[in-house]
Amino acid sequence: MHDGFLLRVMLPFSWLTLVGDSGSRPSRTITDTGGTIGTSLDVGAAVIENFIVRGRLGWSASGRLHDRTFGRDIGVLLGDIGVGADYYLLPINMYFGMTLSVAGIAFAHVSRNDDHPVRHSRPGAGLAWDVGKEWWVGRNWGIGFALRLSYVNVAPANLIPSSDGRLAAWSIGSAFSATFN
Repeated sequence: MHDGFLLRVMLPFSWLTLVGDSGSRPSRTITDTGGTIGTSLDVGAAVIENFIVRGRLGWSASGRLHDRTFGRDIGVLLGDIGVGADYYLLPINMYFGMTLSVAGIAFAHVSRNDDHPVRHSRPGAGLAWDVGKEWWVGRNWGIGFALRLSYVNVAPANLIPSSDGRLAAWSIGSAFSATFN
């Protein structure tokens, strides 16, 4: 049974796809892909048995993307803070969750001769869906595995020079978790 306080730490590994629109006329679509690793922290409580309302703080970072459309080698950092809910199906201890967040994207250019080595977006909207399974390893502790699909949509600000378009990031991956409940 899931009741009371919840604390969950997750270590997600995912595949990220960035899709941007230059916003200029004629509009041009820009894309890039790569793997990411990150972490997320969920803190919340059960409002009714097996239904958790929680806050989430998370980030994920890519390795060096050999950028085809953003102009040079970059590392990408995504961050979000939001609210969400999980519903557990018992007795199999499987959960379905969704998180709505405020999110942002930052690029770190690898080139040493860049005048602006870090560029960032304006805050935007993020949405994440989780499907997970946990196994009890103690009276209140569980370890688990989850699949996560995330979407972020931001105004690129200075990420894409002379752009007034939008930048979206999709990621799909898996995560290991430790949960106290």
